[in-house]
Parts: sequence; structure tokens; C-alpha cells
Amino acid sequence: MVPVYCKCPRLREQLLAPPLSGVEVAWTDAWDDFTEVWSGAEAGVYCTPDYTTNDSARLRKVADASVGGPSLVVVTPLSLGRLQLLREMDRSRFQVVWAEEVADRLLVGLQRAGWHMDPLHILASRILASVKPRPAVEKALRITCGLANATTNTNSPPPHPPPQSVKQLAHHVYLAPDTLRRYWQADIPLRCGLKEFLGWAVLLWAVPLRATKSWYRICSEGKVERRTLERLAHRKVGCTLAVAAQNPDRVTSAFEAWVAERSDRNGATDRPA
Repeated sequence: MVPVYCKCPRLREQLLAPPLSGVEVAWTDAWDDFTEVWSGAEAGVYCTPDYTTNDSARLRKVADASVGGPSLVVVTPLSLGRLQLLREMDRSRFQVVWAEEVADRLLVGLQRAGWHMDPLHILASRILASVKPRPAVEKALRITCGLANATTNTNSPPPHPPPQSVKQLAHHVYLAPDTLRRYWQADIPLRCGLKEFLGWAVLLWAVPLRATKSWYRICSEGKVERRTLERLAHRKVGCTLAVAAQNPDRVTSAFEAWVAERSDRNGATDRPA
């Protein structure tokens, strides 16, 4: 189901034919009702015929609440002023589809907005758009999530396996492991230890590769034991590795839920080591 916030009858007619004609839609013109449904969806649509700074403020408030949560497609008519306003929005969370192109671009925008496209890339981009970690922590985040090498809007895993241990990652950023752990807890708005995050990164890297490679080859390339991947799948997704490989979206959904639960925009209080 796609939740749609729209107060404009003309824009609603544009969305109904043809872009959303075959899609189950939850229509509303009440913001509170929309956010309630949107919080449980993969992505939503925000339509307005006159996008202003008030709309930007409303959407930024949502983004500031958490680095987790669903993405949003903004639909509004094209103008220079709106182009300048929307250019400042975080593209890892907000996609823009001009009303003049909605028939051809809306479904593409919704597909790009989903976490399934590249969950590690999306999370890293959101974190870096919301906070300014010290350079070593930013580099560690980019290495772990493959952000430096990833291309936008791809459902492929990062080209290189992420480090499996804090020690390995600390070596890449020229810090002692304990120092990196401490900096991570101070700078990154997630209530989790770095080791736990690395486990997710390894699993999200490995599972999509099973579509084209054997587990033996994946484990060899990633220098990871299969029993480690089995343990990660059981602990984080609640299923076997084979089941996770058959349904990669299940892993992505579990990761998205974990991010929403662990997101912390109010400091690093009581984060685990």
C-alpha cells in the first residue's frame, strides 16, 4: 500500500491515471493520518500544487526525528523557486517528481525511494546528511557501507566486502579499535555498538550475491566463514541463511526495522559498547 497525502483534486486526478491506477493507495488530506500510515510503509507520496518553505520545514521535521523510517516522493509543479527549495532536501530520503512528469516518473520515484535499492547506502547517506562525524568516523562509515564506491539507485551490494571486525576497520582509518568504538558511539546517531553494525553490513553484502555465486565463492571473496553468515542470519533476521538468500527483501525489511528501533537523534546516551 502506498500512502498519499494530497489536498489538490487536480493533482489527485493526475496520480490516478495512469501512474497509481493499479496500485493500492491510502489517500488522505490530513497530515497526522498520513504520517501514521506512512510510518509503516516502505515509501509515501506527498503532493502539493504550491511547494513552499513551510513544506520543507514540515518534511525536515520528519527527517530530523530519525535516520530510519520510510522515504517520500514529493510531487509538485516545476518552478525555479521549487527547484531551489527541493535541491536542498536529502535525496537519500526524498525523491522529487515534477507534476508535469508524474505519469512517467512516479512509479520510478517510488522504486528508487525504497530501502531495498541499497539499504547500507541509504543509511550512510542519511547519517551524513544529518550529522557531521569526525573524518575518521565518516571514513569508517563509508568503508563499511560501500558508499565511496556505490552508485546511486542500485540494488547491488557494495563491490568489496565490509570489514568483519572493529580491529580491521580501525586499521583502515588509522585508529586504535577502542578509540574508533568510542568515536562511533559519540558521532553516529544509532544506539548500537560498531560490532553489531558490522554484522549487518556483512550480511547485507553477502545475501544478494547468492543469486549469482555459490556460498563457497562468497565466503572466499569475503574471507568470512559460512557459519558466521548462518549465525548472523539467525540472530538478525530470525531465519536460516538459505531462507534469507531466497528472500533478500526479508533481510532488508529486518534491517530497516532495526534502524528505526536504534535511531537516536538525541545524543549517545546509554548506547552499548
